Amino acid sequence: LLEDVKQRNIEYIEKHHKKFFAALQCHTRKHAWVYYVYAGPAFTVKNYLEFAKDYLKKGIRPEKELQRMKDKEKLIQAQKRKIIKELKPNNFELFILNLAGKMVWSKPRRKDYQSKSYYHSEKLFKEIARRLYISFDQARFTPIDMMRQALLEKRPLDINIINSYRKFHICYPSGTQTKVLEGAQAQEFFKGVKKGKTTSVSKRREFSGDCACLGKARGKVKIINTPNQMDKMEYGDILVSCATTPAIVPAMKKAAAILTDEGGLTCHASIVSRELNIPCVVGLKTITSGVKDGDLVEVDAEKGVVKLIKKLSK
Repeated sequence: LLEDVKQRNIEYIEKHHKKFFAALQCHTRKHAWVYYVYAGPAFTVKNYLEFAKDYLKKGIRPEKELQRMKDKEKLIQAQKRKIIKELKPNNFELFILNLAGKMVWSKPRRKDYQSKSYYHSEKLFKEIARRLYISFDQARFTPIDMMRQALLEKRPLDINIINSYRKFHICYPSGTQTKVLEGAQAQEFFKGVKKGKTTSVSKRREFSGDCACLGKARGKVKIINTPNQMDKMEYGDILVSCATTPAIVPAMKKAAAILTDEGGLTCHASIVSRELNIPCVVGLKTITSGVKDGDLVEVDAEKGVVKLIKKLSK
C-alpha cells in the first residue's frame, strides 16, 4: 500500500485500495475547509493523497510526527514554568502573561473558524447564483442590498455594477461604518491615497521580515503566485510569493523555506509553514522584486533575515 500511495494516481488508489480510499474520502469531508481561507478552492481527495505522498517521500511517519509535536508542546510548557519561576511575576503580571498566551492562541484559531465559515458559505453562494442566474463568482461580489432586493422583491440585478465590484473595489472604515467604493469612485480614491516612498531593490542583498516558523535554509528561489507556476518547484527550492494561497500549497510542501512580501503571523503562509514545519519569513515587502528564479538565497527564519548569496547568471 505505501509504495502504491507513493507512486500511483488517485484512480488506481480508488480501484485497488478501497479501504484506504474510503478513509481518505472521510478525511476530506471533515477537513476540506482547512486551507480555504477566503475564496478556496476547497481541498479534494486528490490533494490529500498528494499530502500522503509528500510525507512518504520525505520519510515522515505520521505517528512519529504526532509524537514530536506532543513532545514539543511539553518542552514549551516546561520552559514556560521555568521562566515564570525565575521571573517571579506578581498576580497581575501573571494574569497578563496568561492572557497574552490565550490571545496568541486565539488568532490562528480565529483564522480556522473564518476559513471554515467561508468554506460552508460557498454552498449558500452557489444556491444564490443558481436562483439569480449569475455565476458563483458574481454572486460573491453582489452587494448585499442588491442581493436582498433581487431575492425578496424580484428586482433585476445590475450586472454592470456586480462586474465592476469584481474588477476593483475598495473597503475602508468610516466612523462605525464600512464604506465600499467601486468603479470610478474606487479608482479616484486609490489615486488619492498617499503612496510611501519606493526604495530600489535591484541592488539589495538583504531583506528583513517577520519570523513565522523558525529554522534556517539555503536554496534556489522559485517565485510562485499562481497554480500554473507550480511545475517549476522542486524539493529543496525556496518558495517566494507575494502572498501564498491554498491553491499553491502543493508547491509549498516542497519548499525548504517560504518567503512572502505580505502577511503577518496569522496569514496563510504563516499558518501552513507552521503546520508543515518549514522555515518561513513573511512581510518582506519587496522580496518578489528583489530576487529572481534561480537566485541562491540564505534564509534565517530565527532572525527574520534573507540574504541574496548569488544571482542567476544571465
